[in-house]
Amino acid sequence: MEPVYIVLAMVFASFFLLGCAAPPSSPQAPGAPQPPAPAPTQPIALHQTAAPSINLEPLQAKYSPGEVTLRCGAAIAKANASLNEIASRPEGKRATALLDYESTMAGLWDEVSPFSIVANLYPDASISAEGFACNDKVGLFATGVSTRKDIYLAVKEFTSKNAAEARLYERTITGFELNGLGLPDDKLAVVRELKQNLTVLENKFGQNLNNDNKTMEFTDAELEGVQPDFLSRLAKTQGGKYIVTMKYPDYYGVMEYAKNPETRRKMMLAFQNRGAPEENTRLLEEAIVLRQKLARELGFATWADYKTSMRMAKNASNVYDFLDGLAQPLSEKSRQDIASLLSFKQTLEPGATQVDAWDVLYLETALKKIRYSLDSELVREYFPLDSTMDGMLALFSGVFNVSFQEVKEAKVWAPEVKLYRVADASANATMAYIYFDMFPREGKYGHEAMSQVISGRDIGGKYGAPIIVIMANKNPPAAGKPPLLAHSEIVGMFHEFGHSLHAALSRVPYASLSGTNVAWDFVETPSQTLENWPWAPEVIDMLSSHYKTGEKMPEKMRGTLIATRDIDQGYYYATLLARSKMDMDFHTVSGPVDSIAVSNAMIEEITGMPPVQGNSYPATFGHLMGGYDAGYYSYMWSQTYAFDCFAQFQEEGLQNQTTGLRYRHAILEQGDMKDGDVLLREFLGRDANSDAFFRRLGIARPPSPK
Repeated sequence: MEPVYIVLAMVFASFFLLGCAAPPSSPQAPGAPQPPAPAPTQPIALHQTAAPSINLEPLQAKYSPGEVTLRCGAAIAKANASLNEIASRPEGKRATALLDYESTMAGLWDEVSPFSIVANLYPDASISAEGFACNDKVGLFATGVSTRKDIYLAVKEFTSKNAAEARLYERTITGFELNGLGLPDDKLAVVRELKQNLTVLENKFGQNLNNDNKTMEFTDAELEGVQPDFLSRLAKTQGGKYIVTMKYPDYYGVMEYAKNPETRRKMMLAFQNRGAPEENTRLLEEAIVLRQKLARELGFATWADYKTSMRMAKNASNVYDFLDGLAQPLSEKSRQDIASLLSFKQTLEPGATQVDAWDVLYLETALKKIRYSLDSELVREYFPLDSTMDGMLALFSGVFNVSFQEVKEAKVWAPEVKLYRVADASANATMAYIYFDMFPREGKYGHEAMSQVISGRDIGGKYGAPIIVIMANKNPPAAGKPPLLAHSEIVGMFHEFGHSLHAALSRVPYASLSGTNVAWDFVETPSQTLENWPWAPEVIDMLSSHYKTGEKMPEKMRGTLIATRDIDQGYYYATLLARSKMDMDFHTVSGPVDSIAVSNAMIEEITGMPPVQGNSYPATFGHLMGGYDAGYYSYMWSQTYAFDCFAQFQEEGLQNQTTGLRYRHAILEQGDMKDGDVLLREFLGRDANSDAFFRRLGIARPPSPK
């Protein structure tokens, strides 16, 4: 990820989303000579707060009308005054300009980024709207800053005194130059205007999705097969129909269990037309054209080449080499999965001739129950949210030598939100705070995500604690039962917690290089590494606790659950690949794009599954307007590293604290102080490779591109 102050316009309103990952385009061949293992990375030395003081309100929980607007404007004005002072320094008097610039922008981030939480999570719609308005103001301001030549020239005079300052200098100057600071003033003015216009489009797109209140109404007959607990919490119309929202618990509750295929089709179609589909389609397609113009102004052939230039991939060609190498094996595996699903569907419907997209979740759920004797609802009973979270925290407390303490008296923005203090287990010094906001509500961000609201950094010789928010949309309590998690939801929770630990355990002195502010195609590595733990028998034992009896999941059920991991794996990875190629195609073409036509064709070509007719899927694909444009490939790219890292834990022990501390020091603490491939080498003792990735997918390694 580019430095946070350079792309504040983008990251202010964006979050890290659930998904998958992959390698440099030419991973080292098995058996090739390996470089000597380097000395392990040591923790970055910064002072810690000595006393275990606990903050009951790390993020302000309540705002008065107008307060967000007032404070947002004041923060921008303060930062602008500081930047003007830095820029006004005469030549020869700019020795500290880089560090002062970094501090100014980190201070601005600390003041305004909580307003992204207001926008996306705050229950009061009018105050939430103030948060979205602040998004726009900060985005436009940050775009202006990133194209200020006077700041660039002042910062450029800085002379680094150590490796940390040299890294900060290199990333900052490169970031400025990628924003056009090497251009003549007239060209730079064009870049500035294009970027500002792009920011407005992206923020509006996200706001439309957040404000979606679309519902569907179904009769009892139309919802036949849906679980009684799910039905019991749904509101009803005056005519007695059930009201189903487009939030994830409602969507999956219908798609996994409704026997009526027409109900599932309608639900999928509505889900793929969330928000303001016509407007969002226009916003996306306008953004794609704007990005093309920006790329050309900045000297790049395509937007994808521009966006990958500071990432591990380096250019669009390397990304296509990677994705194209996976296309044939995954496409074949996807079609095999669909054929297997059709064979199973014919046992339920003897005349069936095809599997439709809206059948997949339903057939998988039925397949687990009938062929595997695994009832997904019974599995849920062993994973109540609170005890499952306790198990996750206990597990990684041991692995990484940290402690997680719930702040019981915390002041929060909604009553169901929980706050945890993160501390080093040896010193008991506060390292970070993590909020968990786990249930859907009106106006809340609708996906599952993590936000690094405050980045860790050195402040006057002490380390400022990062503040993180995990937001999710789990099933709330219903029918006298506590919130119960599907195993897939646990995997998602581990994913977001992986992002959170990357932010929370960072020891980087500079906010712009701290935590998750790393190359975009490396950022998913920690999250996807953690996804593997909840598939291990010993970890399922730690997590499971029946909501009535407290009993662990029976060994037979546990083994069957693990065996279901590979069901339709080809189809899902092919879907991920199709979305990645769609994103790259959007951002490598010249001229207008018919986003829906490209999306439909790509998904059918790669997966073999016809899309639902009438969908506006790209208009709901928040990644493309929230920072992952020309970057969705990162999920598969990073997945390669994640499986390689997890294989190290498998070899040395999933709860091995020695391995965990090595991973913590080499990966989690380092942020963007070194390139990702260097950090991986320091953890693994060798160059990362994709062997574990291809084993996990069950496909042959594609030939290396020539």
